[in-house]
Amino acid sequence: MGILDSMAARLKDREAKAMLRRFSIFQPSTISSTSNLADFSSNDYLSIATSSSLKDAFMRRASAGRVGGSTGSRLLDGNNGQGEMEHLEARLCRFFDAEHALLCPSGWEANVSLFSTVPQPGDVVLYDSLVHASVHDGMRRSRAHCVAFKHNDVRDFERQMDAIVSSGRLSPKANVFLAVETLYSMDGDYAPLPQLIAAARRHFPAGSGRFWTLVDEAHSVGVHGATGAGICQMLGVCRDPEVMRVCTFGKGFGSSGAVILTRSSVARQYLINYARPLIFSTAMPHANVHLIHASLDVLESEEGPARRSRLHVNCGMLREELRAIDGLQEDEEGLLSLQPRAESSQASKLPAGGDPMWLRAVCNAAAIGSDDSDAGDPPSGSSLTSTAPSPPVPLPSPIMPLLTEHASTRPLAAFLQSRGFLVRPITYPTVPLGRDRVRICVHSDNTEEQVRGLARAVREWTTRESRMRGSNRGGDEQQQQQPPQTSARAGRESRL
Repeated sequence: MGILDSMAARLKDREAKAMLRRFSIFQPSTISSTSNLADFSSNDYLSIATSSSLKDAFMRRASAGRVGGSTGSRLLDGNNGQGEMEHLEARLCRFFDAEHALLCPSGWEANVSLFSTVPQPGDVVLYDSLVHASVHDGMRRSRAHCVAFKHNDVRDFERQMDAIVSSGRLSPKANVFLAVETLYSMDGDYAPLPQLIAAARRHFPAGSGRFWTLVDEAHSVGVHGATGAGICQMLGVCRDPEVMRVCTFGKGFGSSGAVILTRSSVARQYLINYARPLIFSTAMPHANVHLIHASLDVLESEEGPARRSRLHVNCGMLREELRAIDGLQEDEEGLLSLQPRAESSQASKLPAGGDPMWLRAVCNAAAIGSDDSDAGDPPSGSSLTSTAPSPPVPLPSPIMPLLTEHASTRPLAAFLQSRGFLVRPITYPTVPLGRDRVRICVHSDNTEEQVRGLARAVREWTTRESRMRGSNRGGDEQQQQQPPQTSARAGRESRL
């Protein structure tokens, strides 16, 4: 069998399991029409990518400068011009409250550069089990030892940390790195970042230079923070000199590209010299530099807070609408589930008047002076305090997964699309086995009618599915109640 035959066989097997990935073309819109679908799928959370404000800001900047390709790596000709790259990096430092910035053409390149370069032989990377694929690709190229801990589980992180320290594997000069996302792209929940950092500080005091936090803020920038600078800025974690961030521009910014942020000039210079993806990639085109500037223009104008406010309102509205649907359950990790009880034995009905677990996790991560016994001391240099407890402030998540049985994931997505709502089915291996879902993303420009209409469509689906399951159960019960056949003919047929 040749290589193409082998490839074809594997693709056929994946298609048979309803796991085959394909490109598709839709014309999503945040304006209802008979031909377009309302966008509840893209990562354009603030609806900036399709806004006239972004287009106008980009045209003003592009008309006054170069728009073509950079023509090479930044170490060759890609950094030429009038200092456009450096000017953007300086502006990003001000926006994100960082001291040093390093632009990358994509978030994948940023994460692979960071994780394949900074951790050294003998170091350990403790990573959340649900970190992005780009982090995994970077760790595969790393010379450090990489260990997973259970998703958002502070106690399991502590157990793994304790085991590493007590094993004697760490040399006196070895470092430990924490790898997390602030907002997870598939589950839509938030990392308990202050608690994780505090747990590590029991072994590595602040300022020791041996514990570093590497944070992917791809889905939180633009969405959270006073100016949209993300969760780390909102919590004050960005001031910790032992925190490095990857912020991307393809989601809340409505643009493309990424930046690595650090408070260390040494770390930036080291990446420039040793990060192979950065060294051997063409720098982002000048048009993209203008587009990122234009995104910042929108975010820093009065429109930025207004868009974040509308997004948060829409997130809360949809969450409440979905929680009111009969048949929706909360699974053991706090995610909304449409799986039948038999398929999700740990699931329980949403508590009346309570918040789902994923929202409580958000509250814990955002609490200033939380009375969580696991929280410990705040990271050095952050604005977190450990004084009198204050009530946690909930953060709305623009990502809302609906967990389904594997066989129902694509049909549910197709049903919602037929009702005018663009959502996407997400199945294994993109998500863990048994955690298939329809991924819903909320946007600033979704109208109230669209938000409530999507919830009505989900309710219609659950009602129909419930009736079908009830009908099937009824048929099974009737069949069980029928007396066994005793005729000679029936006996002969049963032996055939």
